[in-house]
Amino acid sequence: MVRLLACESLEAIGFESLAVESGDRAIECIEDRAFDLILLDVELTDNDGFQICRKLRAIPETADLPILMVTTRNDTDCIDRAFQAGATDFIAKPLDWHVLRHRIRFLLRAHDAMLELGQTHAELQASEQRLASAQRLARIGNWEWTVETNEMLWSQEVCGILGRDLTE
Repeated sequence: MVRLLACESLEAIGFESLAVESGDRAIECIEDRAFDLILLDVELTDNDGFQICRKLRAIPETADLPILMVTTRNDTDCIDRAFQAGATDFIAKPLDWHVLRHRIRFLLRAHDAMLELGQTHAELQASEQRLASAQRLARIGNWEWTVETNEMLWSQEVCGILGRDLTE
């Protein structure tokens, strides 16, 4: 009943949803299609929700996907076990459908921001590698000196030109 109500509540605000009856079936579905978020009950009829969460984290397609665990137990041990299993967040039953919708929207926005941050980080690393290659070819380097803190940053090429190790 909760699965049905969750689907109806989410579909009413424009989300597409798929409800499955077991943890093993959820893992099978992951292989067939892409998902943006997983809503996972701790109390499953066929399995332990914590165990299914760990299995989902081991699958490359769901390793970084937001997993919102649902539980009737909101004691500290249950919450700790959810996070240790790889949950992104948890929500207690009985579900407040309004809060659930907002929680899901927040998790999706946070996930998108993390993906964007990861892409920006990868682009920055690529740019730094291109700069280091250009400096190596031109036999030039760069350094920065912060007068207030007397800290210096030296490029690898400057260290090579001066015959110094970067850790010195």
